[in-house]
Amino acid sequence: MKDFSFFILKIFTFMARMARKVRKAFLQNASINIARRAMSSAGWRKGEPPEPADEV
Repeated sequence: MKDFSFFILKIFTFMARMARKVRKAFLQNASINIARRAMSSAGWRKGEPPEPADEV
């Protein structure tokens, strides 16, 4: 019974670790998407600043 309890503890530890990694990846992906939307609405494409208008 002791070995089985240790095995269950290992499984739960692994699941908790994986949940943290998935959550971290989700948050990183969400922040990248927000930054891309902000840049595209500001006129930036592919991470490059917009061309400056010719000033006379």
